[in-house]
Amino acid sequence: MSAIDLVEDDDRAALRKLARDVAERDIAPHAPGWDETEEFAEASLEALRRAELFTVTVGEEYGGMGMGDVEAAIVLEEIARVDVSSAILCQLVFNGPLVPSSTSATKPCDPIGFPWRRRGSSSASASPSPMPAPPPTPCGRI
Repeated sequence: MSAIDLVEDDDRAALRKLARDVAERDIAPHAPGWDETEEFAEASLEALRRAELFTVTVGEEYGGMGMGDVEAAIVLEEIARVDVSSAILCQLVFNGPLVPSSTSATKPCDPIGFPWRRRGSSSASASPSPMPAPPPTPCGRI
């Protein structure tokens, strides 16, 4: 069994800063209101999408960051600092069931309906690049 590397290198520090900035700027100001009104945190979901934080554990071949569980935990920690509900949403995306895209067998699984794209794409509405077919099973982690 190999040890898990927990040293915070430059990539992890940058990821932590990104997650903290998104949490403090886009989630924290609204979280008390969402809790008070029992409203679904749609704006939180959108902020996490825009920052591409849902793609932390998605393989680079599918347009994600290609990172692992330690990096996912860093994102969750920073989001949970300001809103546990938003962190739970993020965790569900990281580990939830993935269903093959209904529009094309060449797109990766899409857990919550956000557009998949390769890193560096300028727009959330950009057409996805041709990508390898998703895993043959209807659910599972990419």
